[in-house]
Amino acid sequence: MLTRNTPSAPRPGGWKLWALAPAMLLAAGSWDGGSQALASPATAPANVTYRIIPLWESDATTQPDINSRNQVVFTVGMPGRAKFYDGRTVRDIGTLGGSETYAYRVNDLGQVVGESAINAANNLHAFLWSQKTGMIDLGALPPAPGNSAASDINNGGQIAGSAQVLGRNHAILWSRKTGMLDLGALPGAVHTAASAINEAGQVAGTSGDQAFLWSRASGMVGLGTGTVGIFLNAAGQVAGTAAKADGATVSWIWTPKL
Repeated sequence: MLTRNTPSAPRPGGWKLWALAPAMLLAAGSWDGGSQALASPATAPANVTYRIIPLWESDATTQPDINSRNQVVFTVGMPGRAKFYDGRTVRDIGTLGGSETYAYRVNDLGQVVGESAINAANNLHAFLWSQKTGMIDLGALPPAPGNSAASDINNGGQIAGSAQVLGRNHAILWSRKTGMLDLGALPGAVHTAASAINEAGQVAGTSGDQAFLWSRASGMVGLGTGTVGIFLNAAGQVAGTAAKADGATVSWIWTPKL
């Protein structure tokens, strides 16, 4: 899966602020206005129309994620409350004991990851949630209680994200078999955060001033100074952004050598 959510500046009373965007879903049915491109897609059968279903109508919402089963996760308000749409209804997925939860990704099994407050002091831990298991605290790196966040999950249940250690962000990989692993950092980097994981267990993100691709075979490999790694596909290709000398931002894609 591809990670569309990237942390920016610290948010008041918490650890991260994530980009805000409306949460909407396209579904089969009737549609009464707006873009004709949505109402009559060129590739759709002539007898099929579409409508936009607003999933939430008040407060700010974080950028949503959707899986192949038409399940959607998003977060409303600040402090946030994470929501899960199962195709019919929207439900609140709860917290780890504090007052806020932020959901970022959902895989094709309906497993959701993000971060949730564990106490009144607003320590945030990465979580794994499903309708069957409820919310599971994935913990953090020592010293306790720590802070952590899950950015992406593959269909094998492997999770990529970051955790704070003495004020520094460390990229992490979590699985039921290994628990939370610190993926290290590129030479000279102070902060490292993982943003995406693919089905092969490769992880992409940013370490210091450059994007990286991590695998068990090769460890963490830097992709170029001045780059930010955001997306990762099944072929191990990484996409992201970079700042030019004039301040403009450009997009790029990195492909491993064959």
